[in-house]
Amino acid sequence: MHDSTAAWNRFWFRPADPTLLGLIRLCTGLMLVYTHAVWGLELEAFFGPNSWLSPEAAAVIQQGQAAFSFWWYVPAELLWPVHYACLTVFALFTLGVLTRVTSLLSLVIAVSYAYRTPSALFGLDQINVMLTLYCCVGPAGAALSVDQLVRRFRSARQQVAAGIRFPQLTPAPSSSARVSLRLIQLHMCLIYFFAGVSKLQGPAWWSGEAMWLAFANLEYQSMDMTWLARWPLLINVATHATIVWEISFPALIWSRRWRPLVLFFGTLMHLGIGACLGMWTFGLIMLVGCGSFLPPASIRRMLRVVFGTRHAWTVLYDGGCLVCRRAAGRVAGFDLSRRLQLVDCHAVDPAQLHAGLDEEDCLRDLQVLTHEGRCLTGVEARLALARNIRLLWPLACILQLPGIHSLVVRWFAGRQQARIDSGACGVSLSQWRDTLQTVAVPESVPVPAPAAASKSVSVTVSTKEKQLASR
Repeated sequence: MHDSTAAWNRFWFRPADPTLLGLIRLCTGLMLVYTHAVWGLELEAFFGPNSWLSPEAAAVIQQGQAAFSFWWYVPAELLWPVHYACLTVFALFTLGVLTRVTSLLSLVIAVSYAYRTPSALFGLDQINVMLTLYCCVGPAGAALSVDQLVRRFRSARQQVAAGIRFPQLTPAPSSSARVSLRLIQLHMCLIYFFAGVSKLQGPAWWSGEAMWLAFANLEYQSMDMTWLARWPLLINVATHATIVWEISFPALIWSRRWRPLVLFFGTLMHLGIGACLGMWTFGLIMLVGCGSFLPPASIRRMLRVVFGTRHAWTVLYDGGCLVCRRAAGRVAGFDLSRRLQLVDCHAVDPAQLHAGLDEEDCLRDLQVLTHEGRCLTGVEARLALARNIRLLWPLACILQLPGIHSLVVRWFAGRQQARIDSGACGVSLSQWRDTLQTVAVPESVPVPAPAAASKSVSVTVSTKEKQLASR
């Protein structure tokens, strides 16, 4: 009895990495945005007061059901604004912005669209709603989301302030993520099992002709597969293999030995549905549901390879400056593979890391030491970091456009000067002074900056920096 209870708890509540759930949220959100944007092609015909299925007719069809749709109460003049607002919520859910809120709103919106047009309700809409529902259960915004980036930046600043060179910023495993993934997995098992059992009621599935009837149906024929008429045995094998796969899915998918084969066959089947029958959206959303059986550790490794950092570099920053700590924290927040070493220039001798580099250089701006032995600073260092961190490659590509680089240089120079003029380092200076128990330091005084490289920016050295340099 004790072993059974322990196994039950492990199955449902053992903490799981939320990265896989975040990937499911991202894919589901993209499908929600696309499928509901398509409604906009004939929005008034489906949801307007003179729609093909009037609200009164929909109420008759759904009589006795616990159906709800806010579209029943939307006036005609607000039809398009409400539709655009719904698409905005779906986009925020996809990006993972305030995910706990936007996931619930997305669920209500998806259900409302489905119940307003019951005559147009298909399996795609049902799977969309199912996946959105289970994203509400777990921490779907804990990974691959804007919410995660915000948390990473906050945690990175705290760890950078504590002197941690390789901040640990991966999302913590949680029991709710396990529950959410298990619910998706069990739901997929039920879907496939009853889909297979229901097919046994059709004579064409027993005779092996069902696949041919689907291929020969001109209504769904996006690819001419009628050549299979010359291969009746192949049609029979494909028909019976589909039945066997669907009915055996709930049993074989839990076996580590059989799972790769089951998922491989399912991928071929759903891609075939999309390519041959034109139901790409349905085939892809079913693959998203099947993706819940993928190992989360493998997903995280794949994402690190795709979006991680290419080379192991060292970033030197002024740990006594709040602005510099925030900049270092942002760098750590985007470093998914933890290959950038963040070093406080007060904790080491910069000259030992790179010849000719001293503490005064580090006090003026971030210093990036590449794997090739180069030392970069200013805008050049930030551009190099954007190229090195794959997650920032879109930004790096934009910065390569003609004229953009010079605009960034001028903006960066103005931002640096504005920080000094406004005393942006004043708070950090007092905190740093209290920590080191030094005497009061006067306001920052502009002094001539040393000659900079062609892509670097002139800066102003504060009195604090001069004192540190004199040490």
